[in-house]
Amino acid sequence: MGTPIPNEVLIIMPSKHATCSPSSFKRWSNCPASAKQQQMFQSNPSYAAVEGTVCHEIGEMELKEAIQGMSMQDYWLGREVEQEGIKVKVTQELIDIANIYVDYVKARKIELNATLLIEEQVEMAELHEAVWGTSDTLLIADKKIDNIIEVCDFKAGKWPVPVENNPQLKIYGLGALSRYGDEETTVRMTIVQPRSPGKNKPKINSVDMSSEALVDWGYSVLKPSAEACFEDNPPFKAGDWCRFCAYKEHCDEFKNAELRSKA
Repeated sequence: MGTPIPNEVLIIMPSKHATCSPSSFKRWSNCPASAKQQQMFQSNPSYAAVEGTVCHEIGEMELKEAIQGMSMQDYWLGREVEQEGIKVKVTQELIDIANIYVDYVKARKIELNATLLIEEQVEMAELHEAVWGTSDTLLIADKKIDNIIEVCDFKAGKWPVPVENNPQLKIYGLGALSRYGDEETTVRMTIVQPRSPGKNKPKINSVDMSSEALVDWGYSVLKPSAEACFEDNPPFKAGDWCRFCAYKEHCDEFKNAELRSKA
């Protein structure tokens, strides 16, 4: 074990998001007008969101082997991390959560003899230039073992996120497929969510899609959804996807929907 470092506050800056970001697909595919409007307003992050960012930072640094001469616990435990005015103190629980994700990715890397890409930006200009994002990890398998690309997404929260028909992972998968795959490639989409409720912990769930099925979804669903956001007068539509929209406090459609729900 190395010598613990002083507990200074580590500042994490917010990352830039695409106009049509993978994580917000449900919102902009249902409310095309929100894509551009969202860019003009910045919502305040919640404590849970910053805590999730901290867990991702711990996992990313461990996978990149960025900490030399000391353990992950020595570096992180007790440290305060700040993002946009919200401070999170790193506990052993947060380190353990990140470790579950790290251990899974390392094991799959060995199993597939894979090339590991961490925080890899993927894009798909052939579908729409406004659609791009950053995948937590991509595992490009050695084709002598299996023609597979695994998209691994780390969810640190407690609200269960299903892996089946998950548009965020499909978009990451499309971007990875266009750069690293071929017509015979299988895309495996995996969600690691240690704090998801239920008896089976840790929660690690995967689903496979053929390249043909994934590309078909890209052209039949993703492409027209993105194009609708850039029409001259894209429509507003309120729904449960408004929850995290930064524009909603200025949106007449959202306000009218709120009034109707209270009538």
